[in-house]
Formats: sequence, structure tokens, C-alpha cells
Amino acid sequence: MKIILTLILIYRNAINGYLVACNTLSQINCQNSGYCQWISSSCRSLECHKVTEVRACSGKLLGNLYQKQLCKVAQNIDPKFLNLCIGYKQDTIKWGYLVYPQDNTQKSTYVASSGQLISLIATKKYPGQFKSEILTLNILKAQANDLINIMYGYLQQTNELCDREIPISFLEKAIYESMQQIRDDETITFTSSTPTKTDYYLALWGMTDAFFLKLRSQKISQYISYKYLINFGFANLQMEKLCLDTQFEVFELTWQYQQSGYIEVLIMPGEQFGFDLIHSNVIIIRISDLDGQNMSSQIQLKWIHQSQKIFISKQIIQIDITKMSIINNISGTCTQLGCVASLILNERKAYIIGDSTIKNCVGRSQSACRLGECTWNDSTGICS
Repeated sequence: MKIILTLILIYRNAINGYLVACNTLSQINCQNSGYCQWISSSCRSLECHKVTEVRACSGKLLGNLYQKQLCKVAQNIDPKFLNLCIGYKQDTIKWGYLVYPQDNTQKSTYVASSGQLISLIATKKYPGQFKSEILTLNILKAQANDLINIMYGYLQQTNELCDREIPISFLEKAIYESMQQIRDDETITFTSSTPTKTDYYLALWGMTDAFFLKLRSQKISQYISYKYLINFGFANLQMEKLCLDTQFEVFELTWQYQQSGYIEVLIMPGEQFGFDLIHSNVIIIRISDLDGQNMSSQIQLKWIHQSQKIFISKQIIQIDITKMSIINNISGTCTQLGCVASLILNERKAYIIGDSTIKNCVGRSQSACRLGECTWNDSTGICS
């Protein structure tokens, strides 16, 4: 009789599981639900961008996450992404929450064909004949130490990856996949035991340095690439202008050519780094000479938001990209048309448009709450 009742319960969960509150599910049913997650011996709601059971987000079907006003069904998502649901209060998915699918042609054992463990590759240079093997590892299956070791492996191979036989797109893929894992792995925090989230970010910006080294080594005059979680811009200083579009903004950088070198630009949705309540991207800018060393230069940076008025009364804020914290406000002007600032750069610096509320916890969605290092109450759906 117990077996029959158990089978009935399993069948009921399989048919109507999306209706059931997460905190009532057993560990097995929680982990198999597609809309809940098992953490610290309890079952709680899954963040909207991670949901794989779309019925849980459906208003028509009275899905649990919809009834809790956490998530709703995403509309018109590019099929190359895995997202099925968006935040209940969102009109469209923010690029910072897009989910790339795994590349099933890549390895997930983290042992290269030569037999060397990735943990060894991360601490010493890989033999030259195997330099491309770091590219065969599946970053989107890597967790915690495996992920950081892969990232360190890329840093060890920085010069070798400049080989023209290795496509630039391979390095881009490694960067945005690493960003996705850092964003979604809930064990990676600024206060976790080593490695901390700061360690991951230091490795990430090292990978972007390797990317720009590859562009410089190939003497590319201009390069622009849009990868949603991160957009790349690179130009010879002789060009005196670089423009990049994002989901909500247009960025225009102008300067006067005075010395040979390059401008290196990264633009990324701010929500994946814990900044909230503003449709603004983090922009990282660095000026380098022909050898890749920091160079001093004055840049005019203009932000233009596609729905005007949103930048009125906002400030241009310099941020620390290793801790994702506010450093200070900088001089600039924000009007209905956008924001303009004249920047003196002598090293890599990062900026975002916003005000003091971009780090506040109150009113955040579940994903934004965790990424902002705030506390989420799954019972009440409140961030504090």
C-alpha cells in the first residue's frame, strides 16, 4: 500500500508539480521540479532565469511562481538562450540574466587529453603542443574550484592563445561563459571562503586582458562584438571615436589622437553584478600603448538612453570592479538626453549611471537580491 501511495504522489507531482509550493516538496521532488532548488536542507523557489519548468511561471495555469508574483512567462526570447521565465514585474528580460546553453562538444571531466588535470594547468604553463586544449573544457558545467582553475588556465596560456590559429570568438566564449557561472553559482560570494567572488573577478578581468592582447598582437584597427552579458569594443587611437549599442543605451567615446595606442572597452549589464533599479550598464575603459602598457589620455564619454528622461537626476559613478562597490561620484552632466563626462584615464576604470539606490536591498527581485549580497525571504518574497 505504501508503494502505491508513493507512486500516486510521484505521478501527481509529475502532472501538477508546477502548482505546488516549493517548501512542501521533498528533496528529490524539489531537485527535479524545474522551478525549485534545494539549499541548506530546505526547498525554495528558483530564480526566474534558472527555471526550466515554464508552467510554474504561467498565469493561465496558475503556476506557483506566478501566484507568488515572482516570475511570469518570457515572451519573444531569442531561441539561442535557455530562458523561459522573467521577473514578475519585468516587461522584458534584461540581458544580464540571459542564459547560454552548454556546448556539449566540450569536456566536463576537466582532464585534458594529455592526462593533465586542469588544476595543474592553472598553476603552470601547459606544454606548447597542447595550448588549445584549455578551449575544449566545458565552462558551463564547471563549479567552484573547477571554474576558477579553468580561468587561471586561460591566464597561464595568455601568450599562447594569441596564436592566429585560435579564433578570437573562442576567447569571447570563455569570458561570457565564465561570467554566467560566476553570476549563477550561489556558493560564490564576496564573503565565502577562498576563492571569493573578488578572486573570480580578478581572474575574469585577466581573461579580458588576454583577449585585448590577442587583438593588439593581430594589429586590428577596430573590433566590436556583442555578446549580451558582455560587449567588446577596441580601436586604434587614430580613429578618435568608438560607438557601442546595448539593450537600453548607446555609448559614444571620443578623443583626440596624440600618441599611438588603443582604447579597450567592455560594456556589461549592471544587474549581473548586483547593481539595481536603473537600466544602466557598467562600462570599463582602458587606454594602452602599442605594448599594452597603461597610457594617460582624456576621453569624452556620452551615454544616451533609448527611453529618455531615465537619466535625469542621476550621477556618473566610478565603481570598483573587483568588489562591485561604489568608489565615488565623478563630474559630469545628466539631462533628459543622456549623460556626458570628460574622463582622465591613466589606468583601467569602470563607471555606471545611477544614484545611491543602486546598492539598496529593499524592493529587489530574488536574483537581484542575491547578486546584491542582500537577504532573500522565500516565504514572504521580500529582500532586505
